[in-house]
Amino acid sequence: MASILLFLAVIPVVVICTYIYLKDRNKEPWSLLIKLFVLGVSSCFLVLMVSGVLFEILPFMNKDTAYMTFFEVMAYAFIGVALIEEFCKWLMVYIGSYTNKAYDELYDGIVYSVYVSLGFAFLENLLYVFKNQSIVVGISRGLLAVPGHACDAVFMGYYLSLAKVYASQGNKALEKKNLVLSVLVPTILHGIYDFCLFANIGILLIVFLAFVILLYIFSIKKIKLLAAQCKKTPQQVPQYQQPQYRPQYATTPAQNQQAGYVNYQPQIVNKYCPNCGAPTNGQFCPNCGYRQN
Repeated sequence: MASILLFLAVIPVVVICTYIYLKDRNKEPWSLLIKLFVLGVSSCFLVLMVSGVLFEILPFMNKDTAYMTFFEVMAYAFIGVALIEEFCKWLMVYIGSYTNKAYDELYDGIVYSVYVSLGFAFLENLLYVFKNQSIVVGISRGLLAVPGHACDAVFMGYYLSLAKVYASQGNKALEKKNLVLSVLVPTILHGIYDFCLFANIGILLIVFLAFVILLYIFSIKKIKLLAAQCKKTPQQVPQYQQPQYRPQYATTPAQNQQAGYVNYQPQIVNKYCPNCGAPTNGQFCPNCGYRQN
């Protein structure tokens, strides 16, 4: 029985980690990924400490959700669980990867965030499965809770990567905005997930199922979109996309469209991205997020 429970607790983490890793055309260092996974595990203990302090300040959060009012359940779901967990995971991602030299693509943010989140989900899943001694709990968490953590991390990583791009361009305002969104968006998604379950209202269970399906769909689309923007070798980049075929000045809508950047604003550029050929003057390409040499 114990071996079955262990398998059910671990397999969803392994499957999702493998999927995220294989989608990365330019693999991240294993040492970094292992470090981030361990930081994710350690974030569980940080969550326990922060929760303990918050529950002392707001005693109603110590009650069973069945005895909470509607608004108490909402506060517990969005603040007592979602905000604390997502912030603790975000902190580990930020500390462990934000300034790392290996962080050179938009997709990397998703990889790092997912590995931290699955480190958290790994320990949490072990505790839930063995505490309940239930195969049903193991299967349900493998289909819902663990992928839910990963999906929240996809959005966290996406906004973290945008923050890095704006930081490289010297735009501190947009960097801060996206850093806030990298915590806020996964917190909202996580809060909706938990609130629908904690509220114990029939109609919300239907909302929950629809929400989970949409969350999975949008997360997979985001993964595929950013994974497709990973670095390409010169042979993989069409000739018209390579830097030497870009006009030095893009001053008219026709030139912009011919260059492949309909929304690109006229400006004088000093260099072009070796990955996608987009005009760039910053450390990161504003089109694909590739770190410039």
